[in-house]
Amino acid sequence: MRQLRSIAAIIVIAVMPVMSACTSDPVSRDTNDTTPPTITLTVTASANTADGIETVAPGSTVNLTGAGGSALIKAEDDDGVAWVEFWMNQSKNCNGVLENPGISGAPTKHVDGTVSDTSAPSSLMAGVDINTMNLTHGCTYKFEVWGKAANAATTPVITTSSIAYLTYSP
Repeated sequence: MRQLRSIAAIIVIAVMPVMSACTSDPVSRDTNDTTPPTITLTVTASANTADGIETVAPGSTVNLTGAGGSALIKAEDDDGVAWVEFWMNQSKNCNGVLENPGISGAPTKHVDGTVSDTSAPSSLMAGVDINTMNLTHGCTYKFEVWGKAANAATTPVITTSSIAYLTYSP
């Protein structure tokens, strides 16, 4: 239990949930849709690009800048998206001592779309702001991030993206 509180404290220090979620204009809902939504991850704090904005390929690693930024999961489906989730695990390595590796038991951010009998949003986004200012100098941080989303069918098709890695060393 103590370890879980410690994990929660570090996540609160390192990332804050993005308060607003972006929702697209509604589309005609296909209640029989059998295709899962597509999921993309975008980071606005990448040290890999000049402007800091990077669409992250599944399985790849993004080095974060010292200024902090955001990590956003976007789910898209032409026949409607019911919900999207941003998931994250965080670990910290200080002088070879690994702290808080573990599996996330709940999403960091969950966003429900406005789904009616006839319409649903074609895309939804969920994410976190990354605050690197409160992280311990001399340690290396690794964030495993992924998304989950469901289409707006009567029997939803749920998809999970592959994990991507965000790293930071203040």
